[in-house]
Amino acid sequence: MSRFCARCGATESKTNPILTYLCIDCYIREKGINLVPEIVAIKTCSRCGSIKFEGKWLTPDEYGNDVKVPISYHIQENIEKSSHFSEIEIEKLQIKEELGGYYIETTVTGKVLGRVFRKIYRSSLKITRTLCPTCLKAQGKSYDATVQIRGLPRLNRKLEDKLYNEIANNVPDIIRTFIAEIEIVRNGIDVKLTSKEAAYALADYIQRKYGGYRTYSDESIKRDRSGKTVSKKTISLRILSVEPGEYINIDGKPYIVDSVYRDRIVLIDRDGKKVSMSHSDIYKGWSKKK
Repeated sequence: MSRFCARCGATESKTNPILTYLCIDCYIREKGINLVPEIVAIKTCSRCGSIKFEGKWLTPDEYGNDVKVPISYHIQENIEKSSHFSEIEIEKLQIKEELGGYYIETTVTGKVLGRVFRKIYRSSLKITRTLCPTCLKAQGKSYDATVQIRGLPRLNRKLEDKLYNEIANNVPDIIRTFIAEIEIVRNGIDVKLTSKEAAYALADYIQRKYGGYRTYSDESIKRDRSGKTVSKKTISLRILSVEPGEYINIDGKPYIVDSVYRDRIVLIDRDGKKVSMSHSDIYKGWSKKK
């Protein structure tokens, strides 16, 4: 005697096997109800847009400025692995707004004993807005590193304005997220950051675009609870700030500036001979003069 589906009454056949008293269509309807999580909860930083995913904060650059990417990954990883279901994939994911909040509409495809199915699921999206650790530090004016930008011989107003705008508006989000403060000081610009790695990245970014020469120093601040000394990194970046035609003195010798490049400067000495110097050579020459 042939078996039949306990839900719809369909008779078992080669093309319609019975699984745990259900035909394939009813099995998909009943057992596939909870394939996708009913609730997806995420934390977002109200200041920088970072999100907390699997215990780690990700910046907008790290998740591609599309919150659907980590949410889709989270849902895929948490799809219930039910018996007989295979090749389950997310075909489409949409975040939709409704009165009082948001929900996720996920289209899932897969197979049950070779039969392809396609099903749309709805999940509640719970968003908690807070401050990520980086922005929390920035809000409290706490920082781990400083990038000091200075000029050779001094930072002129035109270059100072250009650098300030570059740092405030054009650096990648993955760096800007860690900037706690940008301050114009007497001799140039100080940028305080909540990450030493971001400070190195900022110095690299500025040096690639404007050239310059840098030095490093560490300042011991205090000991933490474990007894380890906490230090703050200072990166000093010297950028050539001269224009063709200017008179300068390097290592006690007078020169006229002929041309300025990102990595070097061409000078004319008192005999009319052109001399090419790197930024580091010029910095050392100025240092000797002091």
